[in-house]
Amino acid sequence: MYTIYDDEQFDLIISASLRYSTIAGRLTETIKTHNLTDQSPHVKEQFNRHKLTLQSMADNYTEKDDRWKFIIDAKNYLDIYEKELP
Repeated sequence: MYTIYDDEQFDLIISASLRYSTIAGRLTETIKTHNLTDQSPHVKEQFNRHKLTLQSMADNYTEKDDRWKFIIDAKNYLDIYEKELP
C-alpha cells in the first residue's frame, strides 16, 4: 500500500487498504487456526511497524478525505488483529 501512496496513485489507496486489511485478517486467522503461536511475536511487530507507516500516510490527508478514512480503518483493523493473536 505504501508503494501506491509513494507513487502518488491516490485513486488506488481505497481499494489497496481494503485488500491490505483482508490479508492481515487472513494471516491472523491462519495463525490462530493452525496454532502457529511462534509466529505471533513477529507478526505483532510487523503490524506495529505498519501502523506507524499507515498513520504517517494518513497524516497527509484531512479527516474529510475518503483516503484518510480507509487508511485509518486499515490501521484500526491492525489493532484488532494484533489483540486476536495468541
